[in-house]
Amino acid sequence: MRAWSSLRRQFGRRIKAIWLERELTQEQVDELLGISVDFLNLIERGINAPSFEELEKMALHLEMPVRDLFDFRKKPDGAGGVGKATLSIP
Repeated sequence: MRAWSSLRRQFGRRIKAIWLERELTQEQVDELLGISVDFLNLIERGINAPSFEELEKMALHLEMPVRDLFDFRKKPDGAGGVGKATLSIP
């Protein structure tokens, strides 16, 4: 179970870094993805994980492939390519 816990923490940090780099608030992300602030907070802390559907929605709105959500080598400061692309808001 420890490996999953570590993966969840890495994913949570990656997602948070992407949102911060794009200068979004938690509330904006929650509204965009249709999830609660509490659930987003649990994802960011590595306690919970999004479903496949939620991953697809995240990638769609962040305009990036799902695999990039799991590229933990990328740096949020732009050195690794997170970028400041705008989100597509339906």
